[in-house]
Amino acid sequence: AAAVAEWRWQPAALAKLDPFWRQSIRLELRCVKRPPLLALSDAFNDRTRDWLTQIHVDPDVITPTFDPNQPGTGAIPRGLAAVYTAKDNRSRAEAVAALDAVLVSLNAPAEARAYALFVGASPVRSATRSGYESDKARAFGVAVARLETQSGSERARAWLRTEQALALEASGTLAPARQLLQGVIATPAASLPQDDPIRSLAQLHLSLIEKRDGAPARADQRLTEAGITPEQCSLLDVRPVPQNTNISSAAFPSEALRWNFEGNARVAFDIAADGRVEQTRTVIAYPPFVFGPATERAVARFRYLPPTLGNEVLGCVGQSVNVHYQMPK
Repeated sequence: AAAVAEWRWQPAALAKLDPFWRQSIRLELRCVKRPPLLALSDAFNDRTRDWLTQIHVDPDVITPTFDPNQPGTGAIPRGLAAVYTAKDNRSRAEAVAALDAVLVSLNAPAEARAYALFVGASPVRSATRSGYESDKARAFGVAVARLETQSGSERARAWLRTEQALALEASGTLAPARQLLQGVIATPAASLPQDDPIRSLAQLHLSLIEKRDGAPARADQRLTEAGITPEQCSLLDVRPVPQNTNISSAAFPSEALRWNFEGNARVAFDIAADGRVEQTRTVIAYPPFVFGPATERAVARFRYLPPTLGNEVLGCVGQSVNVHYQMPK
């Protein structure tokens, strides 16, 4: 129940469906066990919820499934809903700007503004994976600029710069990513303590970039000097860098094409120390047993650059991917 608590298919909504249609819904569903990771956004999420409670706004407004049309809702719920439901990248950027203006007018703390900007940084759509990450990096750059003049925003800006660097790294744009990470690490300890997870993740990913640049000794030395161990890294949301994660139209099952079936599948998998994908398994598929096997075969060809310290893979490298199948127009 906890795993599906935030699905858009809410039980209360399904209960209103005609019984015939409700009983016709079938899903292929499996559980995936993954240890909870320390995401950098967690602390900002908590601070945002605390602030919303203080100003008598339901803290659940920050969830995508919150209904902004409930009685008594105000500008913040409507603004967040506009961000979540934006139809294209431009509309989302405009919604983010409008929401941030509302937060500024309410003297929102830097953490709350940063979290709202973080939520709105993900593109609605992009042509390629690298394009998606590049668009996200640009959105984070705009977010950092918005916070420049707010007093006490140093840690929030360090977080958003780190997220921007991770997006650039994922897109293969390493030089700007390196520069951003170096800037985060140079943040004074008064604003970003030496043991802050933001600093630790920045140091780790700067080390990964140096390793990709052919300087593994310098990369490992950097982490050693920072006091980062594999055990600490396993608590962070360490993100492997995709090298080849494209799925071509050839993955569309021929039988599904013949019968004009459309659907989707979510496939989970693990990443081995050499960057190859192993243990692919379908978690959710609709219609059931149609798109799962084809998606597993396509995902098995993915390749990653896994994060390592020395010869040890860091963190939890279990991943999942959602694939939507639509008939050619």
